[in-house]
Amino acid sequence: MRPTIHPGAWLLAAEDPTLPTHRRRWGGVPRLGADELEAVARGAGVLGRGGAGFPFAVKLAAATGRRALRRHVVVNLSEGEPASAKDAALVLGAPHLVLDGAALVARAIGTREVDVVVPGELSWVESGILAAIEERRLAGEDHRLRWRLHHAAARFVSGESSAVTGLVEGRANLPSTSWVPAAVRGVHGRPTLLSNGETFAQLTALVLAPDRVPGTADEPGTRLLSIARAGGTEVVEVAHGTPWSDVLTGAELDQPILLGGYHGQWSPAGALRHRAVSATAMRELGLGLGAGIVLPLAAGACPLTYTAGVVRYLAQQSAGRCAR
Repeated sequence: MRPTIHPGAWLLAAEDPTLPTHRRRWGGVPRLGADELEAVARGAGVLGRGGAGFPFAVKLAAATGRRALRRHVVVNLSEGEPASAKDAALVLGAPHLVLDGAALVARAIGTREVDVVVPGELSWVESGILAAIEERRLAGEDHRLRWRLHHAAARFVSGESSAVTGLVEGRANLPSTSWVPAAVRGVHGRPTLLSNGETFAQLTALVLAPDRVPGTADEPGTRLLSIARAGGTEVVEVAHGTPWSDVLTGAELDQPILLGGYHGQWSPAGALRHRAVSATAMRELGLGLGAGIVLPLAAGACPLTYTAGVVRYLAQQSAGRCAR
């Protein structure tokens, strides 16, 4: 099911996702060196939006700080968790922000290939990203870049970095034990910049519109939240510093809320009522936003029962590679 997408203040502000509208709003993509791009990411404190929240500038420095004949860029749109739909929302509403970010990184690290991983079960995500790539081809953009699509399996673990690396290499789309991050040794053992769609989009917006950045001085930018409600998943774009009371209803705030999705943490009932959408505010509560998945509990529902259902689901999604 396609998510309900609410217009945002930054990434999801445009009603028309086509390339001409995108260029009128954001302008063209400059050619930045790796050091310049790293400075932008470090100055804005860009954290990966895939769940781990790893600093993008550190990834970029790791990938470019090692001698290598070739490097790789991978855009991971797979979103294996059922409630996550923010990358799908970007494909529907702002695909060129994602593709611009990948192009920026590819040029900065000196590669001419970008691998894009799409969820195999959602054909409309593939269609959307292919349409955007074709728009760019017809407009004469990215003429030195080659875009390659890969289809992730419909399972929870398919979006894990080593599973994505395996898929791009032509192996099974399953996690494997790896003691070295992909930025150091990823696809075919080469340095690989692997991030999800929102991370690339946030990077693009920071480069193209540094004077229009919403959020706070400590946390510039926005956060895409996938909110699972009875009628389906809704994606909202929220500037950092926005009160949770502007995002969730009073009834939802009165219930326990699972933040970060199936590998996240429970926020106690009422704990977010006077807090803001902010990594700092969440850390003060011992919580994290993870991949931006918000699961409000229905009135009267039991967190233990819900957690048991999550555990059963995760057991069914096992890669089958753990020792018994």
